Amino acid sequence: MSAGTSILPKKQAVAVPARSAAGGSLRSLLGEAAGSLGDIGTFVPIAVAMVAMAGMDAGAILVTAGMANILSGLAFGIPIAVQPMKAIGALVIAGSLTGAQAVAAGLCVGLAMLVLGSLNLVETVARRVPLAVVRALQFTVASELLLRGLQFAAGPALSAPTLGRAVLSGGAVGGAAVSLWLMRRRLEWAAIGLLAGGLAIAGWQHPELLVVPEAALWRPHLVALGRGVWEGVWMGGLPQIPLTFLNSVLAVTVLAAQLFPHRAARLEPSRLAASVGLMNLLICPFGAMPLCHGSGGLAGQYRLGARTGLSVILLGSVKLILGLFFGAAALAWMQAFPKSVLGLFLLVAGWSLASASRAWSSRHGAVTLLIMAGLYHVTGNLLLSFVSGWLVWRILGELQRNLGERRKD
Repeated sequence: MSAGTSILPKKQAVAVPARSAAGGSLRSLLGEAAGSLGDIGTFVPIAVAMVAMAGMDAGAILVTAGMANILSGLAFGIPIAVQPMKAIGALVIAGSLTGAQAVAAGLCVGLAMLVLGSLNLVETVARRVPLAVVRALQFTVASELLLRGLQFAAGPALSAPTLGRAVLSGGAVGGAAVSLWLMRRRLEWAAIGLLAGGLAIAGWQHPELLVVPEAALWRPHLVALGRGVWEGVWMGGLPQIPLTFLNSVLAVTVLAAQLFPHRAARLEPSRLAASVGLMNLLICPFGAMPLCHGSGGLAGQYRLGARTGLSVILLGSVKLILGLFFGAAALAWMQAFPKSVLGLFLLVAGWSLASASRAWSSRHGAVTLLIMAGLYHVTGNLLLSFVSGWLVWRILGELQRNLGERRKD
């Protein structure tokens, strides 16, 4: 697709055949288990940031994400990823949204996706939204994650009281950044290493975390949504809708049909849109992190060996058990997670999102990208950035058409 087309995906030939699952074999099971880690680089940094920075309930995040994983695996039969909504997550990390406002934004997106899916409006809407503008929005969100990642990663070096500690911290961050660059094609494994390293540092700095935690059943509670909370709909919910529509519905549909042609009947865009809608309308009122599906997560899980819904069911079961019985311990670990490592995690997530956007693939797309990203970083308003980018794209299109007509004359 060129940058000037709508975001409606064209039907494509199957590029990668799906591998049939060898029922009950150890090799197949190991492949599903390894494949379940293919999306950890997206889920962990945003989940940790939402707990550590916005005070969201770690138990609610883990329980609801686990249930969403399990139900997605059962419903679709393939490793459909469950990811945080990145625009909302980036605004929370930037301090522009509170946890409650993120919940309100998630409800807004959920309602929009449910309406689109239930009324079969996916194709109608897709034809009217320029792909380049959504790609530019995707890159703008990625730039926020990259910026915050750099700030967090460089924090210890910049604030260290002595030159020696500054050099040591800076060297550690630089070495980790170089490692990320070298492993840029296998970021899932880099994310696993960062997770292990961050947990090790947290345990070393907070020895009390190393005590075997007591099991305590998580109890759901509804989040109070006052008048001020609904500002999150305008600030985070509306800009998130086109991103979710592109990445969680249309892109997933195309990729899943390529990888799993035998499951194509269960992967209609309207069904995926309804899945995202129901998921968020059911979980967000309990203080959960807004969730969606994602093409990058599906690709990552497939690349590491996932071939059936068992992979996400295994991942969801781990999340569910941790959240149900060890939510307090998970909260303590997330709050103790070092910001420098969290920054590197955000660099992983931001790099993956920016690379996938390909927002610079055309001249008009690059101009739209520069205007949207610049306006967002000046104003902090993602919705204003998106609307302005759409207007700029329309103006550029009209200028191009007028110039073409003059040349014909």
